[in-house]
Amino acid sequence: MRLLFDQRAEKLKEKIHHVGRESYFVNDHAALDDTRQEAVQELARRMVDPPGTLPVLMHSLAFGALKPLAGAEEVINRHQFELTADVMGHSLVYWVQACLKAGLMDRGARIFAMTSIGGSRAFPTTVR
Repeated sequence: MRLLFDQRAEKLKEKIHHVGRESYFVNDHAALDDTRQEAVQELARRMVDPPGTLPVLMHSLAFGALKPLAGAEEVINRHQFELTADVMGHSLVYWVQACLKAGLMDRGARIFAMTSIGGSRAFPTTVR
């Protein structure tokens, strides 16, 4: 699966570069504080010459428990539910905070958050 991500990411990077823009992808456990800190430091390093701000932050994490919330024999448990919310939702706030603190975002910057296919496709479940 990682190879497929890497191939798609490389194609997207090429398209972005082809239109005269730069990109920086982080393919790691993006909910970890150390990963975020290292990535923000790298972004700051890359944006020194010429100085600038990040025009777009794309937060796209594929993570989550796909069990029903209720009404089935096997439902999501507290740990799975809280971990999903932390990785898919809370980490977006932490990334934005870190970018703002590092001076990487200014008025007019855009923030996009995406989810995995679970955000657009319902998995069939049977409620008893």
